[in-house]
Amino acid sequence: MIKPIRFTVLFLQILILFSSFAFAQPSPGNEAWRVLERGKLAFEQEELGKALLYCEQAREIHIAEFKAYKENLEKALLPREVKKAGDDIMKVRSVFEKRSDSDSVAILDAILLNHPPSSFYYSIKNLLTWIDNNLVYPEADFLAGQVYEGEGENYLALDYYEKAWVNRGFLDIPDERFTLAYRMADLAYNMKNFGKREEYLQLILIEDPVYGKPDAPGATLAAMVRTLETETSTDRFFLLYRNTNYSALKAYQDLASHYYYDSGKRLDRALPVAALASTISLTHLCEVLKQADFDFTYKDFPDLLIRTEKNAGVARWAQETKLWDSFLLLAIILSEKGKNTQAESIWTALAHYCPDKMIARKAETELHVLQ
Repeated sequence: MIKPIRFTVLFLQILILFSSFAFAQPSPGNEAWRVLERGKLAFEQEELGKALLYCEQAREIHIAEFKAYKENLEKALLPREVKKAGDDIMKVRSVFEKRSDSDSVAILDAILLNHPPSSFYYSIKNLLTWIDNNLVYPEADFLAGQVYEGEGENYLALDYYEKAWVNRGFLDIPDERFTLAYRMADLAYNMKNFGKREEYLQLILIEDPVYGKPDAPGATLAAMVRTLETETSTDRFFLLYRNTNYSALKAYQDLASHYYYDSGKRLDRALPVAALASTISLTHLCEVLKQADFDFTYKDFPDLLIRTEKNAGVARWAQETKLWDSFLLLAIILSEKGKNTQAESIWTALAHYCPDKMIARKAETELHVLQ
């Protein structure tokens, strides 16, 4: 049972004023991260009020920590010997070492651990500006959003998620931005706000040069769609195209479903994203099979299914990651566009050889309807 937080949050936040004194002297050890981890554990244990307390505590510690970084480095840069080193981060660090300024060296090392000097163009001034901007803490906002979502406060949860998204450039793990965007999209879907769901999914796809723009596919994607529409089967399509953007697979699958089922069968939008979902799914499946069998080479789609069925581990993984849904929906969209022979080639292969029997039955049903 999820514990309510409405009547406990204010009291718990008051405790921050006292408990945060324990962390009054921030250090490069990243105490804020450790406190936030406690918050995640509390969230997993459905102690939502406690989780929110840790969110706020971690945010305050983070701000204090980075203010202390800035103050320490500014003082450390004042001596003439340090100024002679110029603006180069590593030269400045070297002087800090010579002066036995272990605190400043530790601060630089803590920052450079996840952000190499090149990300600051090797400039200590740029690094100080980055510290000023890094007073935001998107990880804490993300967790706060999850807490409020767990409590059913969906609009408040989205506010926190969007705040975290605005500051995604300061995530310690940059790829967490995809997790954040998917969380927003799934929540919008649960709220039946399909327009917002589309908007959040587009945030993921905008980074894929193959995708281009919703109303203007990239040259490669346009060629993919043209191949699907002009060939009499999907053999050539599956043989020609590969895409390793695995982090975007769910976005392509969800958008294909959105355009077809939730937006009145917008086939002009649905087909390109369904094509990319299938290409990524096929590419991923080929790579996994290659890892299981170094001699594997792609021959055709039916052979791929047969080879997958022979490897129980790969077949189970493909089912769990919903790879087969990509091909099933692509065929449905192709058929809706009047490309029945192309759709039939996919459904026939799935009906005869797909190791996921539920997908095989769905494909067989579609074949019967087509005939």
